[in-house]
Amino acid sequence: MKGTSGNDVLRASDSGAHTMAGYGGNDDYYVNNSASKVIESAGQGQDRVWASVSYALSAGSSIEVLGTQKDAGTTAINLTGNELRQHVIGNAGDNIINGGGGGDWLTGNGGHDTF
Repeated sequence: MKGTSGNDVLRASDSGAHTMAGYGGNDDYYVNNSASKVIESAGQGQDRVWASVSYALSAGSSIEVLGTQKDAGTTAINLTGNELRQHVIGNAGDNIINGGGGGDWLTGNGGHDTF
């Protein structure tokens, strides 16, 4: 799945694994398979990945926010950033939140979270 140089919303219409790339702008990616890959280069806007499953960012992907799709949901979703700086946001469930390196900001949003 490919975006444009503008602001894009990339959302898989099925539960399969996808490779998604935004190509500029402020992009939102909705991930529903832990094997999906999001590709973003540095300097291409403020980009966000919203996951409904446990998810880890690919190395080198310049994503500013990694979070759960439903902040109030109680499903335990584990999130892992990469070596770059991200804001990683859990939900109301018992999340494992790992910044993965960089100067990360980690937010649990309730539950008995592990950082």
